[in-house]
Order: sequence, then C-alpha cells, then structure tokens
Amino acid sequence: MSLLLSLSLISCQKQASEGEVSLTVSVLGRNETARYGFKQATLLDVLRKKCDVETKKTIFTEYLTCVDNVCANDEFSWVYYVNDDPINEGVDVYQVQDNDSILVIYKKI
Repeated sequence: MSLLLSLSLISCQKQASEGEVSLTVSVLGRNETARYGFKQATLLDVLRKKCDVETKKTIFTEYLTCVDNVCANDEFSWVYYVNDDPINEGVDVYQVQDNDSILVIYKKI
C-alpha cells in the first residue's frame, strides 16, 4: 500500500512542473528569442504567450499550421526542437520542463 502511495506522490510531483523556458521563433532567417515562466504548460501554451498560433487538430493531437500569420504549405512547415532534439509529438502534448530551450522554425521540407 505504501509503495502505491509513493508512486502516486511521484507522479503528482511530475505533473506540477514549473519554471522558465527559452523560446526562439525562426522565420526565414529572422529569429526572435524570449524567456517565459510557466506552471504546468505545454509547448502550445508557451507559444501562445508570444505568438498568434493556429493548429491543425488530429484524432490524438495538434500540430502547428500558422505562427503570426506565416502558414505551412507544400514547401514549408513548422518544426520544433527542444534542447536541440526534434519533437515528434503535438504541441499540445509536449510538457515543457524548467530550462528547456525551444526552437520553433519555419523551414523548407
């Protein structure tokens, strides 16, 4: 019983993440970087603090389609990296962590 209680407490602590992240939005060579505080936020939550964001909903998640009226098309797409690693999950799923370095880039596919 105490093991189950301990595991529950650990998972509650993970969900209550808060801190600060660095967000860089890069559009065709123009970069803007800022730091944002958060408490229990997804990547989408952080993006909405800085940008006007449009997403495409799928059955399980959301993906970026437009950031500040710059929209994905047949040639370009929005790609995001956290701590230099590509993120292959939707922006509404990834839970940001303290000191994450986030890059959202509009790039040729």
